[in-house]
Amino acid sequence: MTYLIDTITKTIYTNVTRGLFEKDKLIYSFLISVSINKHASILDETLWGLFLRGAGVFDKSKQPANPDKTFIQPLSWDLAYCLELNFPEIFKGFTKHISTKVALWKDYFSSEDPNNEKLPEEWNTKVRILVKLFKILQIIADCSTLIFNN
Repeated sequence: MTYLIDTITKTIYTNVTRGLFEKDKLIYSFLISVSINKHASILDETLWGLFLRGAGVFDKSKQPANPDKTFIQPLSWDLAYCLELNFPEIFKGFTKHISTKVALWKDYFSSEDPNNEKLPEEWNTKVRILVKLFKILQIIADCSTLIFNN
């Protein structure tokens, strides 16, 4: 049954992408990937919603201060805090680690290819979904650039 599903998915993908412009194939591939991962329960629906909409409105009274406002944009810091609030089983201590180890995170993001670098310290093994989120963020940024430039 798995073989049948994989074959049908690949055939449909191949046939649909033939009719798409090159700039739209990346977006279509991304959406298919997200749908497959959501259906397989690899990507949590709540996490996906938070990722799409951002942090939104939340109580900032307990949010730690942004350790480096030139390196970490306010919306990114809000998202990191919301991940910690909404998914404590995965992201507990995330903002504290970033605050105390800013240099490690700067090195990670300043590397030539952060997608192929290991995340700082325990976050590399602790949070595999985080790596996927970073890659998705990069894909969305690349797609946005492509869309607005064309």
